[in-house]
Amino acid sequence: GIDGFIKFWNLETHELLARLLFYENDWVAVSKDGLFDGSPGGLEKLFFINGLQTIELSQLKDRFYEPGLLSKIIGLSQEPLRKSQGLNNIKPYPKINIDDPAKNDKGLLAIHLTNDGGGIGKVKILINGKEASADARGDGFNPDADKTTILFRLANHPYLKQNELNQIEVQASNKDGYLTSKPKKFYYLTSGTKQADTRLHAVIIGTSDYNGTELDLRFASKD
Repeated sequence: GIDGFIKFWNLETHELLARLLFYENDWVAVSKDGLFDGSPGGLEKLFFINGLQTIELSQLKDRFYEPGLLSKIIGLSQEPLRKSQGLNNIKPYPKINIDDPAKNDKGLLAIHLTNDGGGIGKVKILINGKEASADARGDGFNPDADKTTILFRLANHPYLKQNELNQIEVQASNKDGYLTSKPKKFYYLTSGTKQADTRLHAVIIGTSDYNGTELDLRFASKD
């Protein structure tokens, strides 16, 4: 195609089934319903447009990522495609505003969330790349709230490096959990006695999609 995509058509129905695009050593395939597959580098180069909002493929991985997509579409694999609700029904994640924790004498991180139509889902907090909270909302939270403020104690957290700039990231998902915001990043300077460095080395391998239909894991690709 003139847009650079290799296109796969059903010659009987004249239906466009999928598009395939190569970037040097990377590639990405997208179905007519928005399901996608590709190399890690390829998935970083494409994005969806939702109104005036750009959405990276990784933000929709839970809903639209389909390993072996092209093989399933053209019949080389007998595994069924996952059912997709389509790209015309994406509900946005909440808007995020963060107060400067350096101005808070109690060392509290104040996260202000505004429901933008998709509800307020899980709120993840990372400190220097480590997950400090998988969901900072707490128990009994109402995901349909119009607005909310979450307080997270940042001072003296074990993931902070003393006397250094620490990178803090906050991500929020919509109520249904399939669309996650880009990380809201800022830096936090701590002062005090420098702690001894702790290092952890691990090799973690997960497989989501096995051959056949008897065994498939839901969370390995997320990990």
